Amino acid sequence: MTHRAKKFFVHLLCCLVPNKAVRRRLRASFLPPQPPDPLMSVKEMLDGLFHRLEKIEGRFSETIANNFNKIEDSLSGVVKNQLDEVEGKQSDGIAKIKFEIEKSRLLARMDMLAKRLHPSTFAKYKNAFENKDVVLIATGPSLANFKPIENAIYIGVNSAFRYEKVKLDYLFMCDYPNVSSYIEEAGNCLAIKFYGIVEPEHRNGAHPTLTIPESIAIRHGAARFYENNIADPRVSGDLNYVYDITAQPLTTYASIVFLAMQFILYGNPRRVYLVGCDVSSAGHFCEAKGDEHRMGDCEISMLMRGWVKMREFVKTYYPETEIVSINPMKLKGVFKDKYQ
Repeated sequence: MTHRAKKFFVHLLCCLVPNKAVRRRLRASFLPPQPPDPLMSVKEMLDGLFHRLEKIEGRFSETIANNFNKIEDSLSGVVKNQLDEVEGKQSDGIAKIKFEIEKSRLLARMDMLAKRLHPSTFAKYKNAFENKDVVLIATGPSLANFKPIENAIYIGVNSAFRYEKVKLDYLFMCDYPNVSSYIEEAGNCLAIKFYGIVEPEHRNGAHPTLTIPESIAIRHGAARFYENNIADPRVSGDLNYVYDITAQPLTTYASIVFLAMQFILYGNPRRVYLVGCDVSSAGHFCEAKGDEHRMGDCEISMLMRGWVKMREFVKTYYPETEIVSINPMKLKGVFKDKYQ
C-alpha cells in the first residue's frame, strides 16, 4: 500500500473514532513522519529569498526615486536661475541697444534741424564779443545785490528783463509753460531776442508745449534756435556743450543759462561775469507772478553737473576767457569768485 493510500485509509478510520487521543495514536502508528523533500526545501528557500529581494528592491527603488526627485528639483532650480539670469542680461542688452539707436536717431534729427536754422540765427555773432566783457544775468536771489559793471554787454535769460538796473542787449527765453505768464512783457524789451524750440519727440510727447509758439516769436521779432532738452537723464547727462552753434542744437542741463553761455562763448569774450546763477531753491530775485518756480534736489544736482562740465568746456575751447562768479552761492569755488 502506498503512503497516499495508507494516509487515506487512516483518515477514514479516524473519522469513525470519536476519541481524539485514539485518533492521534492511530496517526502516529500508521503515518510516521516523512523525510523532507529536498526539492521543496530549495523551492521554499528560493521563494523566501526572492521575497526578501523584492522588499529590498522596493525600498531601494523608493530611495532612488526620492533622491532623484530631490536632485531633479535642485538642478531645475539652478538651471532656471541661470536661464532667468541669461534672459535678463539679454533683455537688458537689447534694451540698451534699442536705447542707443533711438538716442542716435534723435540727436541726428536735431543736428539736421539745427543745421538748417542756426546759421541764420547765430553765424553773425562769431567772435562778436572779442576783447569785451559780458555779463550773464540769471534770476537767482543774489541778483538783488548785484552792482552793475560798466562798459559790458548784458545778456539775460527769461524774466531777467525785469531787472531795472541794467539794459539788456540780448535775451534768451525757453520753456514756454514757465514763461507764458510774463512772456508778453518781454515783447516790450528792446534787447535782441532768441526764443527756444524743443521738439515734442525729444520729451517722449510728455511736454509738447515747451516750445515758445511761433506766433509770439514773430510778434516779438525773436530769432529761433533748437535746444537738446531731452528728458531722459541718461541722454542729457551724456551730451556735450556746443562750440559751433551754427551746426548743432544748444545743450541744456536743466537751465537756460547754459544755452546763453554757449552763445556768449561763441562770441569769444575776454571775460564773462555770472550774476544770479545761484543754483539755489531759494527762488528768484523777485516774487512777481511767474517767478514762483522752485528747484528740487534732482534739478540742483543736474545744474551743478552742468556747471562743472561748463568749466571743462571753457578750459578746452576758450582757455583765454575768464569766468567770474559775482556773489556766488552754491557756485562758489567752481570759477573765480567776486563779492560786491
